[in-house]
Amino acid sequence: MGNHLGMNKGMAGQKEHFRMLAEMIRQEQDFVIVGHRNADGDCLGTMAAFYKLILSMGGRAEMLTSDPVPENYRFL
Repeated sequence: MGNHLGMNKGMAGQKEHFRMLAEMIRQEQDFVIVGHRNADGDCLGTMAAFYKLILSMGGRAEMLTSDPVPENYRFL
């Protein structure tokens, strides 16, 4: 996994990672959340969680998938 967000190991690194993410969400207004092809439950659930997080912090977000969402995941 890349180190593009300055991730450190351990609990302190995780807290810093989440602090950086929250700061980025506060600084920006509009987001596009994109998952991988043939999105599965993990992908779609993560997309939905980020969508709700961004909205709860006052941002706007759109979720995009390249393939139709399977029927059994449409509740997300």
